[in-house]
Amino acid sequence: LLDRRMQGFDGPGVAVNSLGVEILSSSSRVPVADWFVVATLPTEEAFAPIHDMQQRIIWAAILLTLIAGILSWWLLRSQLSPMVNAAKQMGEMTGTGKPLNALPVGKQDEIGQLVGGFNELLETFEQHEALLHAERDFFSALLQQSSDGVFLFSPDDLAIREVNPSLCEMLGYQRNELLAMKLGDLLRETPEEVRENVNRTMQHRIRRAVERSYRKKDGTSLELEVNASLVETGGRQLIMVNLRDITERKRVEEELQRHRLRLEEMVVERTAQLGALAMELARVEERERRAIAQDLHDDLGQILAVVQIKLTSLNVPDRNERRGDLQQRIKEIGNLVAQANRAVRSFSTQLSPPVLAQFGLVSALEWLAEEMQRSNNLLVRIYDESGSVHLDETL
Repeated sequence: LLDRRMQGFDGPGVAVNSLGVEILSSSSRVPVADWFVVATLPTEEAFAPIHDMQQRIIWAAILLTLIAGILSWWLLRSQLSPMVNAAKQMGEMTGTGKPLNALPVGKQDEIGQLVGGFNELLETFEQHEALLHAERDFFSALLQQSSDGVFLFSPDDLAIREVNPSLCEMLGYQRNELLAMKLGDLLRETPEEVRENVNRTMQHRIRRAVERSYRKKDGTSLELEVNASLVETGGRQLIMVNLRDITERKRVEEELQRHRLRLEEMVVERTAQLGALAMELARVEERERRAIAQDLHDDLGQILAVVQIKLTSLNVPDRNERRGDLQQRIKEIGNLVAQANRAVRSFSTQLSPPVLAQFGLVSALEWLAEEMQRSNNLLVRIYDESGSVHLDETL
């Protein structure tokens, strides 16, 4: 510092003298004598007012900081007390399982708006939770009351997650036994086939009804109709399987198949019987035609032949023949023609009696009895218990 002053520096400076005391010095030149005058003062003495001021400032700053901190703490405490209370109440509702209730709103400031938004969110959550509970209760009631066997399993590890009582009764297992099993334990299929069916269900989400053979607890097999669908519950994907016992339906189908085969056999037998009856009918018709032809030949044919002979005899001139003989022959011819007429009417009546078409079966039978009694001297009685039921022409 002294060297700097000899070089012309006149400003103040701080240095340590030969006695080891820190001093504040300032110089001024005397140009006439080429001297410079130096005034020194220990820094402790020179800066004492400044140090006092610094101490006061520091203490004042500390005091003001404490006051500001206390005021800030008090203000923040008063401002944040609703939030603290809300957090405390939320913690109590979360930790102890109490029902979720709306939080009180003290002021309509930012914190009040925050608590109000939380209350609205809580109300929306309660609505969704109520809807979820209703859906869960409905699903649970549907699952419990369903007459079909229903179970849910995870498509990842094929572990069974839930079953209904109908499935337990259907397969003979207890609920805890089924929940400890996997899908492959119930099916008579290879693990590859089981995994392939699960992958198909995952791809299509809904599988059409198929028939599967399930293993019961006693080792027997049960034929079931299976419907599978992909569902989402609790944020995870599960496959719900609906099982319907088709044993009775199978039995009915087999019974219907046996009946169908029996009906086919009966149809074949009846067709053969109808064929035989048709042949017999044809033979009967042929016999009737022969009988009619025989009657025509024996009765009407002979009568007409005699008539022809009689008529031929009339054409032979015989002057000696008396008139009485001629009239006798004509009378005989008339009787023969009348007999032939009666025979034709008898044949016509036997083939299709008019009384049958006009008055019915009972009247026709009564007429036939009279004819049998008249022509063959047979006593025939008709007992009618039908109540005069009308029969159509075919019958």
